[in-house]
Amino acid sequence: MPNEEGVRGVKRMIRLLRDADEKTLVIATISGGGSALMGVPADDSISLADYCHTCALLLSVPAAIDEVNCVRKHIDLTKGGRFRKCAPNAGAFVTLAVSDVPVCSSGLSDDPSVIASGPTIGDNSTFADAKAVLTKFHIWDSCPASVRAYLERNQGVVGTTNETLRPDSCLLRSDISQYVMMSNNDQAMRCAADVARSLGYDAELVPQKIDGEVTQVAERLWKATSEWVQQHANSKAAPSIAWVCFSTDGVDGNSGCAGAVVTTHTVSDGAANELYLQDYVQRHDTGTFFEALGVGLQTGPTGTNVADVAVVLLASADGNEKKALVYGGEATVQLPGLHSRGRGGRNTHLAALGALKLATLNS
Repeated sequence: MPNEEGVRGVKRMIRLLRDADEKTLVIATISGGGSALMGVPADDSISLADYCHTCALLLSVPAAIDEVNCVRKHIDLTKGGRFRKCAPNAGAFVTLAVSDVPVCSSGLSDDPSVIASGPTIGDNSTFADAKAVLTKFHIWDSCPASVRAYLERNQGVVGTTNETLRPDSCLLRSDISQYVMMSNNDQAMRCAADVARSLGYDAELVPQKIDGEVTQVAERLWKATSEWVQQHANSKAAPSIAWVCFSTDGVDGNSGCAGAVVTTHTVSDGAANELYLQDYVQRHDTGTFFEALGVGLQTGPTGTNVADVAVVLLASADGNEKKALVYGGEATVQLPGLHSRGRGGRNTHLAALGALKLATLNS
């Protein structure tokens, strides 16, 4: 979540941008996490606490990232191209981006207007759209009064400077503004596939990105797993199966791990240690389970974020056939409430749901 130190840093950047003249080349490096790290309330009427509470509400519902960022853009001082607005006199403005937005509700991949809430790019969303998102997920009434008042005060106001930067703005002319995509989720998927191949697996990159609520994603991965198992049902011995689910930034939600590795034995291994996975799933505390069992992926912060990767590893009992299905994307998790969450994130939750599915193969 944004904090006071981040606010001070962004305000310093804004002062530098406003001093830029025709001899100034501005290079903006944008990556996943920018929405939180560059969080500054758009108006003095909105406190940082109210801003953060609104963001927390958005993250507690299964809203797509572009829907979350639509609201952020309209309660923030720099998002939705407003950072670019701060340097109207700059001679040139170049953005180097690392995408953590593999897919959004529109179906677009690596949408610049969504990455870090698009601080340097044009945006078509409106204050009305922001209110519509909060209403859609039934959290409008739970939003702080200051946020609701600000959105309604600006809704439908023609020519307001508080609106996001329109895509046809002269500030975005190609001769003075360039946007370069440096890295994305596809590259992480290819790297995962390369590692799988080095271990003897026939790796397949699954083209359809992971998106939607995590239980739906688990069903999708399970369908692919069970189909492969059925094809090898005549084998005298059970195949070896594992799911590896992780966040590329090394920190999954509020857990202490990047994700987890699960097999057909994860549930029984937990029970043998008086750790009952279903209970942890119900409490949204899956990170605690995996850390206690010692199967959490402990990488520490990687310094980059290109969303998530999930790998389904399938191997016949004799080891002669080994298949790796590599998925990329980002799921959402529906939480019962802001204060009902344990330690974990979408990847540990996905891995936990997979472990419960895989356990059924032992019966």
